[in-house]
Amino acid sequence: MNQNNVWQEYLKAVPELQAPFEAQCRENWVDGTDGPYVIWGMGLMPCILERLAYEEQNKDLLDRTFAFFEKMACASEEVRELLLYAVLEKLGDDKAVLALSLIHISEPTRQAEISYAVFCLKKKTKQKHIKISGFNNT
Repeated sequence: MNQNNVWQEYLKAVPELQAPFEAQCRENWVDGTDGPYVIWGMGLMPCILERLAYEEQNKDLLDRTFAFFEKMACASEEVRELLLYAVLEKLGDDKAVLALSLIHISEPTRQAEISYAVFCLKKKTKQKHIKISGFNNT
C-alpha cells in the first residue's frame, strides 16, 4: 500500500462504496489523475461521512473502514500523512462525527492508546477544546 494506490486498496476492502465514490467523483470532477489528497477529500470522505450519518445501518461497512484506517496508520509515512490530513481532519471537524468515529476504532486499540489514528483523533479533540476555551496553546 502506498499513497497513490491506497484509495484503490480501500475500495477493495469496502467494495460497496465503489458506485457512490464514482458518483461523487463525477460530481466533483475528480478522476484518477488527481492526487491522493483530492481523491480522498473530495471522493471518498463524503461517502464515508454520509455512511456515518446512518451509523446503525452501516456498522459493518464502518467497522471495515476504520480497520482499514488502522492499516493506513501502520503503513509508510506518506500514507500516515494522507490518513491524518485527508481523513482524520475531516472526521474531527464535527464533534458528533468524531464521537461516532471513535466508536468504530477497535476496543483493544482504543484501550492500548497506541494507535496513530486514535492519537490523532484525540489530539484533534483536545485542540478543538483548547481553541473553544480561548486558550490556544498549540
